[in-house]
Amino acid sequence: MNSELQYNANTVELNSVHSTCVHCSAGCQLEYQVRAGSIHSIKNNSQFTSLCAAGNFGSDFFKSTVKDETVLNNAVVAMQKAEAIRFSSMITNEEVHILQLIKEKFGIKLFNEDARLYGEFMKAYSSVSGKLHHSGSLNAIAQAQAAIVIGGRVTTDNPAVSYALLNASNNNDAKIVYAHPIEDVLMQNSATQFIKYEAGSEEGVMALFANELLRHIELSDEDRAYFDDLDLGYIEAESNVGADELEAITESFSGAQNCVFIVGSDVFAHHRATNIAKFAAIIEKYTSFSLVVIPSEANSVGTSLIADLDKDEKIENIVSVFEGSDLTLSALNRQEGTVVSIDNEVLRLNIALELDGYTLSDLANRLGIVKEKSIDYTMNNFLDLYSKKSEEYVLEEVAELPEYNGTVIYYCNPIVQFNAYTNIASELENDSSLRGSAQFASVARVSDGDLVEIHLGSEVIKRVFKLDEELKGTIALNPSFDINRDKGLYKFLKSNIMRVEK
Repeated sequence: MNSELQYNANTVELNSVHSTCVHCSAGCQLEYQVRAGSIHSIKNNSQFTSLCAAGNFGSDFFKSTVKDETVLNNAVVAMQKAEAIRFSSMITNEEVHILQLIKEKFGIKLFNEDARLYGEFMKAYSSVSGKLHHSGSLNAIAQAQAAIVIGGRVTTDNPAVSYALLNASNNNDAKIVYAHPIEDVLMQNSATQFIKYEAGSEEGVMALFANELLRHIELSDEDRAYFDDLDLGYIEAESNVGADELEAITESFSGAQNCVFIVGSDVFAHHRATNIAKFAAIIEKYTSFSLVVIPSEANSVGTSLIADLDKDEKIENIVSVFEGSDLTLSALNRQEGTVVSIDNEVLRLNIALELDGYTLSDLANRLGIVKEKSIDYTMNNFLDLYSKKSEEYVLEEVAELPEYNGTVIYYCNPIVQFNAYTNIASELENDSSLRGSAQFASVARVSDGDLVEIHLGSEVIKRVFKLDEELKGTIALNPSFDINRDKGLYKFLKSNIMRVEK
């Protein structure tokens, strides 16, 4: 009998569902191969995009749900009493629109630090560029002959960016400058120059890059005066970036076409993020470099455009819209809707697996905001959000660069892990250890295999420490895919590490 059932299941026809990968902001297109109510496999056209392991094997992040009237009623009551809603950017544009309508109807706040800080960064960029979106794209990176990367560990943050850089290196012999406080061995085959700067000094490094790239370019009187007044000696000394490294960039880039400047998500929560954004826009404005800003999550861009987001704060009566919290959203492979990618394209999500439970639109209906289903909340003219007026801008003086002494952790996920979705995907390894160098272990007084507590202010995280021979320095890598990390905090944090008994 069992063998007969197995035979029948295997002979059920596979159905292809075209959709978008939701693990990062790349927006890779894929096909879910669905059979008998489950995702059997993933397909994609490798000629146009190359799925990472998470995209290929991390599809089983859905959870079974049922239509429990009590759960929906409790969510309605909680929403009616709420002062704020806290949610992530793993959400469709349509769901964000619903949350915005709830905010307008009930006068509550919307908290999403990931999208809010991305939006603030792009607002500062727009004040210089007069554009809402950066000019570059993943294809521009792949076609580049020269590229600069700063403020992100791209191999784990957004594999599509590192794949595009690898293509640029292999196909165009591109010169790639990779700047970060931690070396990345996965970039060794494509990066031609690594610049190791001090954690927290991104504003200074961006000022140095801008000054070097604009040195022989005609600027406005105000901008030229600004760069002429820069204290280059102080910035170089405190950021640990030498004049010879900067000169090597311009020498290697001589005659290069299709240049791209790439800014990672490390900088969004930096206390000087707005000035960093202005430097990026200045480079794009005056040079031949196109600019790419890497959003943190699948729909950071769309969320920042649609929602009127408030700065997160500790207040009472907050409804959390996360997996296992007050209100659990449907997994993104069980929804029909849209997201906005790193290329600022509106991409479609289609239903791979039918949902048995309630959706955010069901909640909205109960609250008097009536549509039949979530996709009905798609705005008729979404592209109206893509216009922007120029503003007057002022480049601020580079602030005193901070020092990160002692033991420092950097929120950095291991390869193929991004978020709660990949964390529960059965075919993906989920190594949640704190990884550090022998030098870090010596300073923190820990050994390989020790159980440690990471003290970050009032927060305490327990991890097993793993010695990583590929790492150097006193910065350890701490994953965030299995915790609700505060996206309002800069990714590099001074910490106290304590060994505890297992």
